[in-house]
This record gives sequence, C-alpha cells and structure tokens, in this order.
Amino acid sequence: MRKLLLATTALVALASVAKADVLHGRCSDCGQRIAVWYPLVEVATSLLFVAVTGEEKGLLGSRYFTANPTVDAKRMVADLNMDLIGRNWSDSVIVVGPELSTLGATLAATVAAHPELRMTPLADRWPEERIFFRSDHYNFARRGVPVLFFTSGTHPDYHQPSDTGDRLDTEKAARVVRLLFHLTRAIADDSAPPRWTSRLE
Repeated sequence: MRKLLLATTALVALASVAKADVLHGRCSDCGQRIAVWYPLVEVATSLLFVAVTGEEKGLLGSRYFTANPTVDAKRMVADLNMDLIGRNWSDSVIVVGPELSTLGATLAATVAAHPELRMTPLADRWPEERIFFRSDHYNFARRGVPVLFFTSGTHPDYHQPSDTGDRLDTEKAARVVRLLFHLTRAIADDSAPPRWTSRLE
C-alpha cells in the first residue's frame, strides 16, 4: 500500500469586514499558504494537498475531512501544516510538535543537510496559547497521524486591512517552502513511516 503524505492549510477565507468599505486582505494568514504549495507538487505522487476552512470556528474543515477522508486513512503517514510563515524573523520559523514523533528527527536531519536555507526551527514560543490544539493539524493528530506545524506567529497586521502582499517577507517564505520541500522528500523517500514517540496530552 502506497503511503500518503498530507500538506494542510486553511482555504483562502472570505474576508471578514468591520466596515462595508474595508477589505481585510489576510494575505499572510490565508493567501500565502495556498501559494506556497506549488513548489511541493514535484516531490511525490503520494502527496495530498488538503485545503480546509473553518479553522477559527473550531477546525471545522479538518474535522470533517478526517471524519470523512477522500482516501484510505491508513495511507496517511504524516501531516505538515503551515500558517503565517512569511512575517517576523527572517532566519527562523516556529515548528510545533517535533518532540512528539520521529518527524522531529527527520526535520533536524533536513535542516542540517541544507544550511544554505538559513532557516532555524524554533520551539513553540507561546506554549500557554496551546497552538498545537488550535490549528488544522490537530484533527489529523487525533486520528493518529504524526504532524508538524510551521508558523511565524501573528503580527500587528493580523486580521487587519493592512495585511497585504507588500508586507510579506517573500524571500523568507521561499526558504521555508524549500525546507518543506526537502522535508517532504525525506519523509516520502523513507521506507519507514513516521511514528509517534510521545503521547498526545
């Protein structure tokens, strides 16, 4: 049975507007996450992109998908989730969940093999926010799929009309995507699927 690697993100959301004449761009929060998928397409034919919606309403889309998967759930070996990766620090990205599965070691080996990316994974800087339980990867983790969540956190433009494309650090985002490319290939090429090493609390 061929393994299946998942890449999840929220579907580009309809803007919530405070005033009828104000558009909330949500470029870093939604739009960028769809765009960064395209370089990953060449990794493997066993890659499934899942665009879900309703994250901020209770992870509705990912909850529905994991309860009603369009593929054999036993083939899902890992989920890589990303959100808000093109802002804040230029040389690092927060990765939530590496200590919970063998994906952490695969990530560390990938980072070591690609110093040209100048991208350092950071531990969760806001554990009190319980980010692990608040994004779409969580529903996959609940179903037993090892996960990693990549984010650079929020910023002053978050959910504001000022969250526009010109404020993105596209060079940083490109390096994060390259890291995800190499990580995805490493997972796909490994004969052993990722496995949990710690219990989900």
